[in-house]
Amino acid sequence: MGSDEEVLIFRAFLSSLMLALIIDGFTHAQYRGALHMPPGVVAFLYASYMFLFSGVLPFLWFNFAEVRLGSRFIRRPVGRILSIIPLAIVSMMCFASIKTGWFFKVDENGIYSRGNLWAVQTGVSYLYFLFTTVHAIIKAKSEPSPMQRKQYYILSMYLIAPFIGGLLQLFVGNHPFVAPATGIAMLFIFLNIQGSLINNDTLTGLYNRKSAERYLEDLKLHASARNPFYLYMMDIDGFKGINDTYGHIEGDKALRIAANVLRKVADEYRGFVCRLGGDEFLAAIESKNISDPDDFEKSFIAAMSKEAQLTDLPYELKMSFGFTKCESPATSMNNMIADADEKMYKKKEASRPVSLER
Repeated sequence: MGSDEEVLIFRAFLSSLMLALIIDGFTHAQYRGALHMPPGVVAFLYASYMFLFSGVLPFLWFNFAEVRLGSRFIRRPVGRILSIIPLAIVSMMCFASIKTGWFFKVDENGIYSRGNLWAVQTGVSYLYFLFTTVHAIIKAKSEPSPMQRKQYYILSMYLIAPFIGGLLQLFVGNHPFVAPATGIAMLFIFLNIQGSLINNDTLTGLYNRKSAERYLEDLKLHASARNPFYLYMMDIDGFKGINDTYGHIEGDKALRIAANVLRKVADEYRGFVCRLGGDEFLAAIESKNISDPDDFEKSFIAAMSKEAQLTDLPYELKMSFGFTKCESPATSMNNMIADADEKMYKKKEASRPVSLER
């Protein structure tokens, strides 16, 4: 459902959510009189529940969303420190409340009541949700790719369910609205991500080969001498060397960077781009949207140069391009791919330095 980092954070979120729900079950059983635990145990359970729901879960969601949004903020030391401050504040106040009663109080009968600073707990935790929501909306508005734009808007909608659950719990009283609301929100995100995997590559977020086949078959129906389109094949030069020298994690990073640049450039020409597999990519651009088919490669080189400066790559990330022209619905898709692929490898071979033997 995404990179290894995203999957790890998502699993941590689900595990923390399950633990919080279990604790919530015990506290509500105590509150309803179904269980009778010592006041100290009840206070510790409430502190743990608030720690998870007001600190850990919002923090994990923040990290998951920011990684998925491609944020550089959490990659920087200052960003990591700033992002952990709300979690640290809430954590300290949750467990301190056992003695101070800041967030909650538990009387001698083990009955819970809200503390004077109960609203602070909610307010601090919602800083994470608000930040990612605003960030996702801003990214969506500036994103030319419909596929990515949809994903960003989905991320921005996470806040709705926990916010409504929080309001209900605030005004109705001691009823577990936030817990199921959070679970529903994560289920919504998960199902949308899983749904996107049918048509998208998990590592890069680009369309996959299945999507490419459907897109090209549809595009071919309207192809003619007056309305042709160009099909491009691309792969990363020296990709095996990147994997061997820097490791497969860096190789995955190179694939994502190349994919992001390809998507941005393809969007400039209102084109389609997908990952076929490995380090191979395919793109299709209608001739009416590009005056010279070589412009696609030139635009990529320029965009890649800017991206390399921003990401400070320890190697040069280059791609080889080959393209063919489709002017008839009768043209075989496999033949088009083979033709563009052959031209790409001829171009790659021609660009390699000639070794001089004595």
